[in-house]
Amino acid sequence: MKTYSTKTILKHLGLFLLTLLTTTLAGAEWLYGKTILSREGEHALTVAYFLKALHFSVPFLFILLVHELGHLLTALHHKVKSSLPFFIPGWLGFLGALTRDLWSHYSDERLYPEPQAVF
Repeated sequence: MKTYSTKTILKHLGLFLLTLLTTTLAGAEWLYGKTILSREGEHALTVAYFLKALHFSVPFLFILLVHELGHLLTALHHKVKSSLPFFIPGWLGFLGALTRDLWSHYSDERLYPEPQAVF
């Protein structure tokens, strides 16, 4: 089983937490019309609305996390060297997530030893 360095784990965890933050901010703006760009008034984002917006971001990112972990567990099962999931934060919440294949010489034969059985 592949082990990941502490630096790698912290990098991926940091990206996930930043994606959680940006997705929560986007959820607050989409659901409640509250934004961090407004300092005062009815459109200002408060702590209460930020916490309400977690009802949007947590289930959304949970589904995405389970999906990406499916890729990772499948890669581990087939002994394909791969990265931890990358979450890519963005202003509108997130730009995506990916799990990267780390093989220098990728071969379909490792995943499909009998190509005739697949097709």
